[in-house]
Amino acid sequence: MLPVRDVLHWNSAPVIRQRGGRNRRYARVLAAAVLPLLLSGCNWIFGLTPTKTATPTFYTCECSCVTGFALGATVRNTQDIAVRTSAGGSAIGRQMIPGTEGMIVEGPVTAPFNMVDVPWWNVTFVTDPSGWVPEVALEAIGTVALAEEEFKVCLLPEWEGAPTDDQVNTHCETTVRDALRDITGQDLPPSTSCTCAATNLSSIPTNYNSSCRAECTDPSGVCTSQRGGGGTPLAPLAATTMLVDEPAPDPLSASLFSPTSTCEVEGSAEVHLDDRVFTTSAQGTVQIHGSVCTAGEPCNVGISYHLTFGNITIPIRWHSDPTFVDLSVSGATDAQTVSLAPFIGPLYVGDVAIGGTFGAARGRRETLVDLGHVVVAGRNQHVLQLAVDWTNKHCLLAGDLAGTLLDDDGNVAELNMIVEVGGLDDGTNQPLSQLMNQPPRPDAGADQSVECTSPGGAPVSISGAGSSDADHNISWFAWREGGAAGSYIGEPSQNPARSLQQALGGKTYHLQVVDDRFAADSDTVDVNVVDTTPPIIACNAPASIFPPTAPVSFQATATDSCGATSAVSIDEFACFEVKSNGRIVDKKDGCDIDLSGDTLTILDSGGVNTLIRWWPHTTDTSSNVGQTTCEVFIARPPGK
Repeated sequence: MLPVRDVLHWNSAPVIRQRGGRNRRYARVLAAAVLPLLLSGCNWIFGLTPTKTATPTFYTCECSCVTGFALGATVRNTQDIAVRTSAGGSAIGRQMIPGTEGMIVEGPVTAPFNMVDVPWWNVTFVTDPSGWVPEVALEAIGTVALAEEEFKVCLLPEWEGAPTDDQVNTHCETTVRDALRDITGQDLPPSTSCTCAATNLSSIPTNYNSSCRAECTDPSGVCTSQRGGGGTPLAPLAATTMLVDEPAPDPLSASLFSPTSTCEVEGSAEVHLDDRVFTTSAQGTVQIHGSVCTAGEPCNVGISYHLTFGNITIPIRWHSDPTFVDLSVSGATDAQTVSLAPFIGPLYVGDVAIGGTFGAARGRRETLVDLGHVVVAGRNQHVLQLAVDWTNKHCLLAGDLAGTLLDDDGNVAELNMIVEVGGLDDGTNQPLSQLMNQPPRPDAGADQSVECTSPGGAPVSISGAGSSDADHNISWFAWREGGAAGSYIGEPSQNPARSLQQALGGKTYHLQVVDDRFAADSDTVDVNVVDTTPPIIACNAPASIFPPTAPVSFQATATDSCGATSAVSIDEFACFEVKSNGRIVDKKDGCDIDLSGDTLTILDSGGVNTLIRWWPHTTDTSSNVGQTTCEVFIARPPGK
């Protein structure tokens, strides 16, 4: 976090201010994609300084590789194309307008398209939806710089003396270039294009010297100058490490059907070059990926962004007032890596750690139209800052990037670029940001406990009617059984409620609420169908009988609303004598009873006015015990 902050109120939401040598409002952030490359004409890889070493047995060959389709590349669709959940997977929407730009964040994955296996790429488009599209429907706007290396190359023995410039140039441009993939041992992307050019032709040795091959143990005769000494086999291309460990959101890059808040922003960018400051405008979209923070509680989110900059002219001492155009930067973090904490009122703030974003920047010199766009990729070099106010619908993204510019002669210039987009304007208090859409806030209701009513369980009602959306644009509700990948409960619809039959036991139901811009969020509810009611036992005996002349049996039975019970058992009985005044006393003798499982048999009733009682019991599958008291009275027959 920044060491010192002031609070500027945007409606009720403050904006972060940094104090320092400049009396301006900005915070550290963004421009995380090696932007110095853009300002140097993209002729150099940031942080990679080639070393020119003259060796009598070598000539120098400089090679660079770029690719149009790779992680971080900027592309656009060339046709109306379906966007899918995975390579060749289910469609989640369409990019209908050709020319919609996006950044590759994953791939390639080979899968069928029109019955032909082709590469697929996961693309974050500037407008929803984002997801997987086939390469044949994409056009690379620019290129991603993979490497720029300077090699020492042994002279060929067949040259038999001083080689001509044409021989050296041809060898460098073709043989060395074609051997790069084998020399490095790297699986360069299929669309990689490498160019090589011989340099310092005036210092080429005049005669072949076999010691070169002895020193350079690589069979190709191509050695690297990056490690010095002239005899080290070629190391892997250093800059390719810029393209690994890209974020893999869930998918963060595909905001379709995810809890994504979309914030349109504008602001400014300052380029500090040595002691000079140059300014330009900045505008674009910042997306906050994650559920809206619960009031007063911290939460974790991810972010992605796509910003464009106004044209800017920077008089660098080794260029003549170059103007840079079509500047843009896009990037994303991993899922839930930004911790937001309540700051003041509804404002939440958090930091993106150094290296927390993977981004791509592109642009071109105005006078170098033929070179097209050049794209470079990398991770942020400084802590970035994010502020979000979901209540008042504002956001802020701000920060700086320090680096160097390098010219063909090795001259270095310090560069610092500060970008701030969003918040409120200091002077006019007009919003520079607007949360154009927030995800719904789903509410699947409180957990339930429902009493079982039949062997099939119980009818259950679930409802997402308590869900809300700050933009009032809920489109539909989808309920699934078990979790996000479970089977649907009815079809997704505008009806938030569902009724179903649930068997005995607990289940989780997953609610997804989707708005009309396909932002979505989820909630769950647990429903437990329980059996707390004991079985009901029927005695199946009349209230009274006359003295029997033969044994009489009564069989008790049991029923349970939720299913089966154990066998009914009768463990004890009692015989009583009913006095004329109604008083009941134990009968000392004359009552002969047989008990067998669920059946009581009267062998000898003991005569008139005898009361026989017994107590059958059973247990259901939920361990509820059912028990009752049964009795029969031995009555005097009529007329006696």
